[in-house]
Amino acid sequence: MIRRMLTAIALAAGLSAAPAALAQESPVEPPAGPATAAAHLHDDWDAILRAHVRGDRVDYMALAGRDLGKLDRYLLRLAAVNADTLPAPDRVAFWLNLYNATVVRAVCARWHEGWRPDADAFALFKAPLVRMKAGEITLDMLEHNVIRRRMMDPRIHAALCCAAVSCPPLQPRAYLGATVDSLLEVDMRTFVMDRTRNRFDPATRTANLSQVFEWYVRDFGGEARRAEILDSFSGLDTKGWTVKYLPYDWALNIVGSAAAPAGKPGKGKQK
Repeated sequence: MIRRMLTAIALAAGLSAAPAALAQESPVEPPAGPATAAAHLHDDWDAILRAHVRGDRVDYMALAGRDLGKLDRYLLRLAAVNADTLPAPDRVAFWLNLYNATVVRAVCARWHEGWRPDADAFALFKAPLVRMKAGEITLDMLEHNVIRRRMMDPRIHAALCCAAVSCPPLQPRAYLGATVDSLLEVDMRTFVMDRTRNRFDPATRTANLSQVFEWYVRDFGGEARRAEILDSFSGLDTKGWTVKYLPYDWALNIVGSAAAPAGKPGKGKQK
């Protein structure tokens, strides 16, 4: 049922004390030669995630200390790949992994005590950090011009992790073409039912939603279709419910950070 609805949408339309910075960004040239086979392209990223994702937080300090070289090599391999030559499921996995891995690498380069992903007017998302075979683009361009526009699948909004406490959490595994569809189903259901990010109150018939569902309501096919999709993942019937939006916490999702507090709808700014 949910996949039919998503297809219809597509047819209608991507701490403790620490150094001042964990690591520095340094431009490097992609390696020569053919790209790694898609089946094993994301092995290093998968290993990094399994080692450093702790629940819905990331141990950036441990990653920077032990696996930064592995992450750099992984991003270089992605930069050598022409994603358009990949089968469609592998292409979806490629874009999602590229976004999340680039965000993690950028956090390792920029982190200092008190740093947040929305620092300097969301500069993280406006710098040309994403390395691709055709050149460098920003994270905003990758998300809005590539992933949203080409995939037209609202489930991606439960898979892209912008490194903030309130964003969908980074999962402890990479996306692979063979399993990406089922993983997106799991990610969306997990995100919808996470009470730190979405809360449903049948007694008051109120849905307190993440602002992700406000910012990208058009990707979900409008408010009515969005409600249908949310009901499919939550098992509820929220037709006619009052919809409010929870405050969006842009604090870094680093190990040791607190969950977003409950409260009145905030005025979170879409990046």
